[in-house]
Amino acid sequence: MADAAATKVFGTERVQRAGRLPEGIVGKYGNPAEPDTAELLRWLDAQTKRNLVITFGGGVNEVMREMIAASGLKVPRVPR
Repeated sequence: MADAAATKVFGTERVQRAGRLPEGIVGKYGNPAEPDTAELLRWLDAQTKRNLVITFGGGVNEVMREMIAASGLKVPRVPR
């Protein structure tokens, strides 16, 4: 179970980072007044928002981290 949770957390965070990097580069060096750049920025923004949703599917990453700690690392559960 800890392996699956770790894979999910690692994968979703990498997908998010991979989406934010080009958005930051185009936002910094591109001219949003140009139609092609504006279209690319809209597309990148949509992808970034879509990628945020995947952190919730299959379990929220924060909960997954607790599962990794509890079952994989044998750390006591967080009291709630």
